[in-house]
Amino acid sequence: MRQEVAIRSAFKIAERLAACDGVVDTPDCAWSQFRFNVVWLFGSTAQGKKEPGDIDIMYDAASGGVWQPDNLFTGKSHKGHADYVALVWLRRGLKLVRYHDYYCDNFALDHGAIQLWPVNELVVAADALVTKRYRPVKREDFE
Repeated sequence: MRQEVAIRSAFKIAERLAACDGVVDTPDCAWSQFRFNVVWLFGSTAQGKKEPGDIDIMYDAASGGVWQPDNLFTGKSHKGHADYVALVWLRRGLKLVRYHDYYCDNFALDHGAIQLWPVNELVVAADALVTKRYRPVKREDFE
């Protein structure tokens, strides 16, 4: 994948999150909503590689809204999992998007990340990624 395609796809993800204010409605699931608290771009795209293999997205999120137990095992939406439905919606039409849950894979942020939601740092970083003037924020920067 070309770097421009990866950055454009990351922008689309950030725009979708901004359009729904980080809350995706999942009416056919056990929980009626899925809220993204923070979303980061990391990996080869965030490091400015010219040919990133994929788009790595780390998210911290939770299901919420109204509990709808009747939808839990109806088979409508992947056994009622709001996270699955929300993540599929977020990447619709985009290729090679890989999701990582913050609570399982947060070690990946050690190599640098660009926040996409609630603050879209990619607006500032996109030009600098292409020209190699941008250094993604690392966990050690905050310690």
